[in-house]
Amino acid sequence: MKKFEEPAILAAIVAAIAAVFTLDVFYPMGTAVWIIYLLPLVLAFASRRPMVPVVSAVAICIIMAVGYVLDRRGIDPTVAMANRSMAGVVILIIGVV
Repeated sequence: MKKFEEPAILAAIVAAIAAVFTLDVFYPMGTAVWIIYLLPLVLAFASRRPMVPVVSAVAICIIMAVGYVLDRRGIDPTVAMANRSMAGVVILIIGVV
């Protein structure tokens, strides 16, 4: 991998997280927008640095929690919390392992 590719990958990860977060805030809870958070996590594996997937997974979980707090429309919040909690566990497992 060339030197200039690493910053491009990191920028793509940040842009993908921001794009999915924007969708997450605009769509009501119950819409499975959180599944798209897997895209930036998959991009993180293209990095040469082994900590990028781990940091990305943690950042995605934090952003998903913020999205949950900001968006109270849609399904019952307890169902949405259970759904996002399971998604967070899956994202952390994929990012760490």
